[in-house]
Amino acid sequence: MPNYDDIIHTKAPIPLRHGRMPVEDRAAQFAPFAALTGYEAAVEEAGRQTRSKVELDENEKALLDRKLRYLKSRLADPPPVRICCFVPDLRKAGGSYCELEGYVVRFEQLPPGLRLSTGDFLPLDDIVGIELPERKEENE
Repeated sequence: MPNYDDIIHTKAPIPLRHGRMPVEDRAAQFAPFAALTGYEAAVEEAGRQTRSKVELDENEKALLDRKLRYLKSRLADPPPVRICCFVPDLRKAGGSYCELEGYVVRFEQLPPGLRLSTGDFLPLDDIVGIELPERKEENE
């Protein structure tokens, strides 16, 4: 390594055209820089898990149909329900399942679905399960 004894004690030259930069501004030069803006969000999105939609078999479809007909007949005095439904993901294939609780207040034709007392609209194709309060099985 070279020996810097000849310049070690000399003062730094004073700029002739521009004044010295304040220490606060000099520190900003060394602030972290995100060269790949959006990279973290893209990695997080790629790692986010979605589930595929479950196809119901004929027995499950028949049971679901009976429960829907029962709810349609009880619109004047609706029982509380818990409905499990598939929510498609807007950004990637698949989606997630959620459970909503409330009362069915209306069946809608286009698109076919039902409206809950919470204001949520559930397309009939996305409903995978309905839990009703305990009742006599002869009403199914």
